[in-house]
Amino acid sequence: MSHHPLAQMVANGTRLTPQRQLIWDVLHQSAEHLTAEEIRTRLAGRLPGLNLPTVYRTLVFLRHAGLVQELHLGDGPVRYEAPEVDERHPHLVCRGCGRIEHVETDGLSVTLGAAASARGYADQEIEIVVYATCAECAELRTLAAVNE
Repeated sequence: MSHHPLAQMVANGTRLTPQRQLIWDVLHQSAEHLTAEEIRTRLAGRLPGLNLPTVYRTLVFLRHAGLVQELHLGDGPVRYEAPEVDERHPHLVCRGCGRIEHVETDGLSVTLGAAASARGYADQEIEIVVYATCAECAELRTLAAVNE
């Protein structure tokens, strides 16, 4: 039996549509955290007629299936990723350029989930976002201040 997430989904009786396959592939192969519009744009040539509502419906399906995670960043658009592992992970977001980076933390989600459960909370969705200024933006800001 395959350990590929989509193969497991099919083995459990779920229909694998071209939209589901291609959207998951784009997310899984991307190092970026993509918006629904970015996903639609990347697939426009491979799936003619793909519209934004279909992308959103597919993302909701894949999220409920546990194959895609959402990342909410302030007032900006929701971003999506298909991580290698199921554990949620913190993200660093640069206030200057908007770059998003993963922070590898062994067991943090498990610890936070256990803390929530111990207090009687159910259905946790753990999302940790640290907003800061990346080294490149900090350097640009320093150079701009010096040149003023």
